[in-house]
Amino acid sequence: MKARMPAGFGRPDMNALMRQAQKMQDDMKAKQAELEASQAEEQRLNEQYKTRIRSMEETGNISYWAILFGANSFSDLLDKIDVIQEIAKADQLMLEKMKAVSEQIASERTELEQQMAELDTTREELDQQEAELEAQRTEADSLLLEMMQAYEEMNADYEQNMADEAELSDEIAKSEAAYYAALSKEEAEQIKGQLEEAGAEVELK
Repeated sequence: MKARMPAGFGRPDMNALMRQAQKMQDDMKAKQAELEASQAEEQRLNEQYKTRIRSMEETGNISYWAILFGANSFSDLLDKIDVIQEIAKADQLMLEKMKAVSEQIASERTELEQQMAELDTTREELDQQEAELEAQRTEADSLLLEMMQAYEEMNADYEQNMADEAELSDEIAKSEAAYYAALSKEEAEQIKGQLEEAGAEVELK
């Protein structure tokens, strides 16, 4: 009987897929931690910005022009300009930080979603490998059963041939014994006949 190779032989190692899936899970945990840190930073900046807005509301809606026109001297005007520039710069910096954090969160969410999709794909491949492995085991069991049946058939044929050979040998031995027994009887009769002829010749003389 010609041996058959189970289907799916030579496919990627399941252990490699499992290691890949584990690494993806670890990467996702790290990315999730980064995302949570970015969200915490965004929350902190939002609270800081809200505090700034409340402070502006409490001091009233005073324009920068009103502050400048309220200067007592040229030196006071320069000081007020510096203060306004610092305030504007701080506000702009806060807005830029908030925008950067928001973009970072969006990027990290995109990467996390991509990692989740890749992990789902790897898990599907792993499930497929497990199904194929189970099919290979079933086929291997079937092949082993066929081999055992073939062995039993060959063993039965061998024992039958041995029995037939023993029976044939017994028949040959019986035939040889009968042949030699018949041959001995014929020789004995020939010898007896020769003796009788010799005795008759003696009587005649």
